[in-house]
This record gives sequence, C-alpha cells and structure tokens, in this order.
Amino acid sequence: GKGQEDGIDAWQAACTACVLVSVKSCEIQRKVRDVVNVAYSTSQPSLPPLEVGGAFWRLRDRVIDSEHRLLKQMGFAIKPDLPFSRLLNYLRSLSASPQLAAAAHSLLVESFNDPLLLQHSPSAVAVSCISLASSMLDATLPPGCGGREWHDVLGVSAEEVESISHSLIDIVERARST
Repeated sequence: GKGQEDGIDAWQAACTACVLVSVKSCEIQRKVRDVVNVAYSTSQPSLPPLEVGGAFWRLRDRVIDSEHRLLKQMGFAIKPDLPFSRLLNYLRSLSASPQLAAAAHSLLVESFNDPLLLQHSPSAVAVSCISLASSMLDATLPPGCGGREWHDVLGVSAEEVESISHSLIDIVERARST
C-alpha cells in the first residue's frame, strides 16, 4: 500500500505503537519484538514470520519512532483522565434517580468513539451527559450553591454544556442511523 515500508503501512506502524504504549501503560510484560512480529504477521498473513535481521530492525525502528511521536503528541500522559468516575460522583451528589444515571451513562458510552472526549474536559463531558439526560427524561436537577447553577459550581459554563449536548445529540443520531 501507499506509505508501506518493511511490510506494514505507516498507519499500521502507528497502530502498533499504540498497542506498545498500551501494554507498557498497563504494565503487561510484552517484548517489543513480539508486538512487532504480531503486527507484521497480521499485515502480511501469507508471508513467513520475520527473522531477526535487517527488515525486522527497520520495522522495529519504525514502530519505536511512531511510539515516540505518539508519546510526544500525548504529552507523555499515558493514563487518560476519563469522565466515568466524575459522572458517578456528580450523579451521587445530585441524588440522581437510577433512570437519570442510566441515561447519562449511556450517553457517555455512546460518545466514547468520538473526538468529543479529547476536545473537552472530563468534568464538562460528565456534566453535559447529566444535563442532556435530565432534559431527555424531563427530570429536574437541584440548584447549585449560592444562587449558581449546579454546572457552574462544577466549573462548567452553560455555553459549554449546550455545545457538548449538541455534539452528544449528533452522536446519538448518527448511531441510530447506522
């Protein structure tokens, strides 16, 4: 394919780097050689496994270079801050009904394959899931403290909640149409 060197495409080298970062972040013992060999075998199933030699070392170096670029792009933060625990804490603080909790959780799960989680803070996404779920269920949320809205107390503006809610609606509509 286009961009293919040493038996795998550039995107496959990047995917292999993602697997490598993942196993390292989870402290799963895997040798770089094993990850590279699996990537090669997956992309070239009709060819024999790579022998340790020139082609193997070039492929390994490509994967390691991709890993370094990935880590740099991620700011070396390999343990992402996900919104699930915040969602549960906020729901508990709001004394939310089981129906509201289930709807908010479903919205969060639906959004998981969307860049939305990369574009907004975990708090903003969790708050927006609760807000949209409460609108969908016509549930009333308690007021915040000192005359402020509950989302303001959590550091999320009404504008951000509205923007994220629109994105969540788009995600749900796309999922329903497929």
